[in-house]
Amino acid sequence: MGVDVNRNYDFLWNFPEYFSSSAAIEDSTNPCDYQLFNGPSAFSEPESQNAKWVLDNFPNIQFFVDLHSYGELILFSWGDDLDQSTNPSMSFMNPAYNALRGLGEASYGEYILPDDLSVATTLANVFQTAIQALRGTTYTVRQDFQLYPTAGTSDDYSYSRHFVDPSKQKIIAYTFE
Repeated sequence: MGVDVNRNYDFLWNFPEYFSSSAAIEDSTNPCDYQLFNGPSAFSEPESQNAKWVLDNFPNIQFFVDLHSYGELILFSWGDDLDQSTNPSMSFMNPAYNALRGLGEASYGEYILPDDLSVATTLANVFQTAIQALRGTTYTVRQDFQLYPTAGTSDDYSYSRHFVDPSKQKIIAYTFE
C-alpha cells in the first residue's frame, strides 16, 4: 500500500480526464495498486510537497533530476505524449485535447519549445557520455513517453511550471533510471 510519488505531482494528475481511454498509461487511481497509485490528490504526499516547496522557494533553479532505480535510462519531458515543436496550442493546458493524450498519434503531441528540446537532448547526451566514460555503463536517452505514457511525474511538473505561470523560472528536468 502506498502512493507512487512520481505520479503525485500536479501535471495532468487526474489522468482519466486528460488521457484517451485507449492510452496504455502507467498510472492508477486504485489505492490497492502498490506500484502506480497516484494518490488521493496531487501533492498529497510529503515527498512531492517537499519537492514543490524547494521549487517554489528557490526561484533560480534551472535544472531538476529525479533519481530512480528501474534501469539505465535518462528520460526527459514529456511523458503524456510525443514531443512536437510546431503547434503551441497542442498543450497540456488546452482542454480541447482532453481524452486525446497518450496515444502517440497525429491527433495530439505535447508542445515543447524547439530550443528546450535541443537543450534537454544535448545535455542528456552529455550525461550519457560522462556516465559511459566514468562507469562503462551505457544509459539510453529518450523522451519519457517513449518508455510509456505517464501523468503526475516530477520532471513534467518541474518543466511545466513556466508554461502555467510565466513568472516562474524555466526548469529543464530529467528522470534518471
